[in-house]
Amino acid sequence: MTKLISIANLSYNLSASRAAQISVLSEIIGIKKELLKKGGQLEIDSICATILYRHLTQKQRVDAMVLIRSLSSPILKSKLITKALDATYLNPQWGIWSMTNDELQADKDFHEFIC
Repeated sequence: MTKLISIANLSYNLSASRAAQISVLSEIIGIKKELLKKGGQLEIDSICATILYRHLTQKQRVDAMVLIRSLSSPILKSKLITKALDATYLNPQWGIWSMTNDELQADKDFHEFIC
């Protein structure tokens, strides 16, 4: 797996507890916690892959999709794939959680300018 796809590469301050990580990450990307009730490291890594997806190289994106598709829950798998692709190909602002700090600042500056 690509080393870039890990919780260490997220700009969120997360607890060391897997349960807390799952709780915070599910809230960040808007996935019901019930879908992650029995979640572990695979689910955490898959959410990380979703958040980082639009910033990955083509090879890393393939690795991310392989990781997400390895989930046992078809509903969770579908939601993460949809979120990764929507934030990458349709509109990055739909997945504000996938934006870098620089992108967020630029967006904020733009909106302050026009308001």
